[in-house]
Amino acid sequence: MFVSPFPNANSKWKVSRSGGEQPKWRRDGKELFYFSGEGKMMSVSVKTGSNFEAGTPVALFQTHTRQPISSMDLFSYDLTVDGQKSLINARVDEPSSAPLSIILNWASEIEKKLVVDLANRRNNRPYPKCYPARRLLNGRVFTSFIVSGA
Repeated sequence: MFVSPFPNANSKWKVSRSGGEQPKWRRDGKELFYFSGEGKMMSVSVKTGSNFEAGTPVALFQTHTRQPISSMDLFSYDLTVDGQKSLINARVDEPSSAPLSIILNWASEIEKKLVVDLANRRNNRPYPKCYPARRLLNGRVFTSFIVSGA
């Protein structure tokens, strides 16, 4: 990984030994953070001014970041202003994660269950009718059920 001046990129300085990704500057510009190819959070102290000097990269800790979701998903971490703390969007281990279940036609399944439950509660008396009601709220559609007595 290299650092070059902006907007005139007429020179560059190497700051990592074996590449890296997701570089971020500490707010005061005295330190650069990045992920190594092995997934370690790295830190390099730098001196700016008339000459640029980069210190030796230091491995801070091992990370397990998640895969980017889209091309707009550039960083999976952020730093506090002083660079002393980081927040990393980490990968969830597969064995401990719950499976994803997708239920199709869930509105009619809920309606059937509601009707049966209400009929059982009334000891076989006529059960109320259940009408699905859909509302648009903040651009999202919400489905609820209106129950009318028999």
